[in-house]
Amino acid sequence: MKIVNTFIFGEAHEADLLYLKLKLEDHLICEWIITECSYTFKGVHKGFLARKIINSDDRFKKFVPKIKIIEVDENLGISYRENKFRWITDKRHYFYDYSIATKTILNNTMQRRAFYAQNRQRELAKPYFMKNYKKDAYLIISDTDEMFDFTCSSKIESFCEEILSRELTLFNVPRMKFCYDFDNYSFQKRFVPIISRSRLSSISSSFLDLRTDISLPILMLSDKLCFEYSFCFDLTAMRRKLTTVAASGFTNEDLDLALKANHRLLRKLKYRELTSNEFFHKIKLNKQNSPKYIRDNLDRLRTNNVNEAYCEYRLNNTIV
Repeated sequence: MKIVNTFIFGEAHEADLLYLKLKLEDHLICEWIITECSYTFKGVHKGFLARKIINSDDRFKKFVPKIKIIEVDENLGISYRENKFRWITDKRHYFYDYSIATKTILNNTMQRRAFYAQNRQRELAKPYFMKNYKKDAYLIISDTDEMFDFTCSSKIESFCEEILSRELTLFNVPRMKFCYDFDNYSFQKRFVPIISRSRLSSISSSFLDLRTDISLPILMLSDKLCFEYSFCFDLTAMRRKLTTVAASGFTNEDLDLALKANHRLLRKLKYRELTSNEFFHKIKLNKQNSPKYIRDNLDRLRTNNVNEAYCEYRLNNTIV
């Protein structure tokens, strides 16, 4: 069984997360397919960064033979047509606990064009995977900040055995989500899809469809396998990300308030709309909720972006 991981790459501030991803997944992944566009999802030219980062940083040397970078020098959102691609706003394509703010943003043509560009960038990996792998290979469709902990042989064995015993060809793996810092836990339910080449050749679903389909069978293991470290950068990089990602529209003020109260980003601060899983919490990392490498290097990895007194801030500002 061959396992391939494809993900999109965008900005230089993702370099450390990229290294974490490759390091954690190296024992099982046979190839990473990185897709990069010279334009942001919002249509601003940025050039190609992934290849430069990987070739100039000694940390990546051992991974280079297993990395395929697919680059496209094109503004992928330019071909978006409002009527033809209205499906992008279809609520079926989003998790049920996505915020009202996000749905509102997607009603804006610019944001729909950004999601269209993001999906086109993801799809760049499909022809390469279909051409170079046999039907028994599997493709993980992820992001740079989403990583599988394949450093433990028992996890690898359980993962592969579950796939083979259940004859899974398309399924979701739950991912634990951390936001703003590596020990700042989000209770939001998220998944990463995995599909076999044989199954991929027989369906018309886009990678966006697969990434947002919560009806897929779930591969649940006793040990947590997949982790997301969203916005785990320094503050300057966090502000930069607000201007480039597809699902944004948030301001620096929105980010500052989210860090003070330690909750998800809100475009308009209506705290009554927040549910319990939209507040984040600092937790003590252990082998059940984190990879060993993250625990061993937590002091070095910490962003320290979250207000240490966020619980007190919530109480004083009547955020419940």
